[in-house]
Amino acid sequence: MNLEGGFITQKNATWTGDGTAAGTQYHDMNLWSVALFYDAPLNTEKGTAFNAYAGYFHTDYGQGYLRYNGIMNPATELPRLLAGRHQPTVRGTLFQCLVPAM
Repeated sequence: MNLEGGFITQKNATWTGDGTAAGTQYHDMNLWSVALFYDAPLNTEKGTAFNAYAGYFHTDYGQGYLRYNGIMNPATELPRLLAGRHQPTVRGTLFQCLVPAM
């Protein structure tokens, strides 16, 4: 069994406003998480095992910041993805199975 916990904080990580010095407000970023991973053999002759992962992730990037965590934009529909009109954020085996390599 593994237990993890971690955090990161950064002062003035994001900003809102009109971009001028007088109209800009800075916001701190505060991220933290706790997670548990469990792995145990079920049948050693067959090589089977049970594993489970559970976690809580607190993501505060500042006022009004909306963040999607994942490999693709949730607004990208499948036909556009398969036609190659997409904006990938990661490259890997799973992604390359869906669309041709760039």
